[in-house]
Amino acid sequence: MHNDQMPKTVKRWMDKNKDAIEESYIEADGWGLSDGLGDYSIWCHFKVGTFHRADGAHLIHESTAKDFLQATRQLYPCGADCEE
Repeated sequence: MHNDQMPKTVKRWMDKNKDAIEESYIEADGWGLSDGLGDYSIWCHFKVGTFHRADGAHLIHESTAKDFLQATRQLYPCGADCEE
């Protein structure tokens, strides 16, 4: 991403799924610079109960709105005993 504004499509998805989200933000971390995607990236940390299978964690970290929305397709429920 090339700016520090949450993309509207991502914001709408987050608004619809706010019960599962612990925290979300945009960070200037250089995550997409090597791919020419800009300095900023999207972070979304989920509460226990929602697990991102591809990353093996309770979060999504992507450098574009498109990649973030694709990653949401890999969210699965995890058990109450999940401490990941």
